[in-house]
Amino acid sequence: TPIFVMVGVTFLGVFLYDAIMMTVGKANTNVAVALCFLIVVGIIWAMYYWAGFSYRGYEIHIGALFGTAMAYNVWFRIWPAQKKIITATKNGSPVEPAWGAVAGLRSKHNTYMSIPLVWMMINVHTTWAARHWLILPGVILLGWWIASMCYRKAKKVPGF
Repeated sequence: TPIFVMVGVTFLGVFLYDAIMMTVGKANTNVAVALCFLIVVGIIWAMYYWAGFSYRGYEIHIGALFGTAMAYNVWFRIWPAQKKIITATKNGSPVEPAWGAVAGLRSKHNTYMSIPLVWMMINVHTTWAARHWLILPGVILLGWWIASMCYRKAKKVPGF
């Protein structure tokens, strides 16, 4: 049953991520992201030590977790906020700043998750990364650091 539990976590973990972002993230996004990262590290550990996943197995499942979170962000947070903004603009109504804030934050999360996700999609065939389960969390942090460098260099859009 540990395998089934971890497969369930792969596809249902997005709801925990969303709940953390909607509660803790409202007060402090950095704390929420750190909490989510620690949960991902715990999931990787559980997949490896408790459920017996191989390197390839847990990397594919964490990639699926990230991909599911990214799709959720687009379908349930970014697009609905954009629709509200477009409708309000067309109707001449004021745009709630929270709509753009949620869409912008979740779009940023998707950018940060995309680099580790690409790694997970192309790296399942290597052997050097399979030496220790902590390599994947390190790659996730490296991907987030690279994305943060891109965000720092990108032009800023007023209001976002």
